[in-house]
Amino acid sequence: MKKLVEIITELTKYSFKKDTIFLKKLFEAAFEIIPEVEYGSVYIYENGKVVYLATKGHDLKYLNKLNLRTDNFNKIKSYSILYDINNDIIKELLKDDFESKEDIEKHLIPVKESMLFNITSDEELIGGISLDISYDNDKSFSDFSYEIFKAFYNIVQSFYMLQNYNKLKGKFSKELALSMIHMLEFHDQYTIGHSENVAILASDFAEYLKLDDELISRIYWAGLVHDIGKIIVPSDILSKPGKLTTQEFEVIKNHPKWAFETLKRSRQLSDLAEYVLYHHENWDGSGYPEGLSG
Repeated sequence: MKKLVEIITELTKYSFKKDTIFLKKLFEAAFEIIPEVEYGSVYIYENGKVVYLATKGHDLKYLNKLNLRTDNFNKIKSYSILYDINNDIIKELLKDDFESKEDIEKHLIPVKESMLFNITSDEELIGGISLDISYDNDKSFSDFSYEIFKAFYNIVQSFYMLQNYNKLKGKFSKELALSMIHMLEFHDQYTIGHSENVAILASDFAEYLKLDDELISRIYWAGLVHDIGKIIVPSDILSKPGKLTTQEFEVIKNHPKWAFETLKRSRQLSDLAEYVLYHHENWDGSGYPEGLSG
């Protein structure tokens, strides 16, 4: 159990990275802690097909070449121990005239016993993990190993519950920010759609530069709120059809500072404050509010 706690602690490092990294790490951890396991695989479901992310002992390229349908895996209820699982796969492949039975059996390791679980998110099947014992091994999975396997199932389901919560929280935050932006659009017709376009263009460019996912996300949010300081600028200045006076332009030039002062008070948004403060600076020093150059 001490080892399981250590593994869970290690897995928490991957909780906010890509799902596939987390699943691979979880799969590797199961091999460390369940003594009887010899072979195994971790997979996700895409467009009705099984896509294998990693395997132990099995041929990863061959398994993905099979284009297995998810129908074969829908029989699993949460977690199960299945026997001679290869038979079901071979029968399915023979229906599709994929290869001869002899050719298939050359690549598929004969499996006596498998512990499997399906991974679900919002009641949708998204993948699974299978741990296998070969036919020529006289061992079977113990009750203790099965309990450990169920613990891994609970870990992965908790991970996806947390991911869904964060997505929901992020969606709420985005909707709240968009509501503020739309309020600004009532105040200044010029900004209609502008903030969202800036957010999309900036984050697309950040992705092109291969910046990390967290930074791309922050850049998107900075783009979304970059003009929020304009709410304080009088509408007769923002909507003035002709040229601004020097005094009016000085008022306009304050909107990055006003946004900065608002954002820096928020623990969640304070790191965006500087992005917003400097969004009108120019390379040649002709920008504002501080005239930065280079």
